[in-house]
Amino acid sequence: MLTLIEAAYRLNIKPATLRKWVQKKLISHYRYPKKTSRPRFKLEDLDKFKEGHRVEAKREAFYGKQGHSGRQAW
Repeated sequence: MLTLIEAAYRLNIKPATLRKWVQKKLISHYRYPKKTSRPRFKLEDLDKFKEGHRVEAKREAFYGKQGHSGRQAW
C-alpha cells in the first residue's frame, strides 16, 4: 500500500490534486484502520487508473497545424 504522497508521485500529480480526487471518490483508495485515517492506495489500482486515463497528445498541441519547422524568427 502506498501513501498519498507516494501515489501522487507515481501518478505524476500534486498531492493536493490526489486529495481532491479522494474526496470526490474519483480514485480507488482504502483507509486503515478506521474511516478517519489517511488514504492508502494499491499499486495495481493506480496502474489501472493511469491506463484508463491516459490521453494521447496531438502533434498540433505542440507545433500548431503547420507542424514543426524549427526555430521561429522573431
